Amino acid sequence: MDVIRIANSCRYEAHMSFHMTSMITTSVVFSLLSHLMWSVSDAARANIVVSYETPRPSRRSCQYNGKTFSHGYYNDTNPECISYWCVNGDMDIATCSNETPRPYGSCVYVRRKGPFPYCCEYIRAC
Repeated sequence: MDVIRIANSCRYEAHMSFHMTSMITTSVVFSLLSHLMWSVSDAARANIVVSYETPRPSRRSCQYNGKTFSHGYYNDTNPECISYWCVNGDMDIATCSNETPRPYGSCVYVRRKGPFPYCCEYIRAC
């Protein structure tokens, strides 16, 4: 008789825990749905301004070596073979990464004439 009573009480506890879990799940789902409904109604009442104007990018000049260069300035033809480019207040400077090759016999290497990075290449002059 005691075994039947224990089995019935275990079955009752398992049945109650299932109902408790079901009630908790239902309350969480209800809370989420009501939050979503309130959020939608708040968004519907908000004053939303739609603008079709294209934002104008700022075009700041660059300061470099005491000189002012306008936005978009680009110089890739200079004797030192350096590229200067003014981009919205920042001067981007690119230099050649290679070194002058060692002389070969009576020949020396000189830079090619032309814009950057073409001028980074060396040609042999004998």
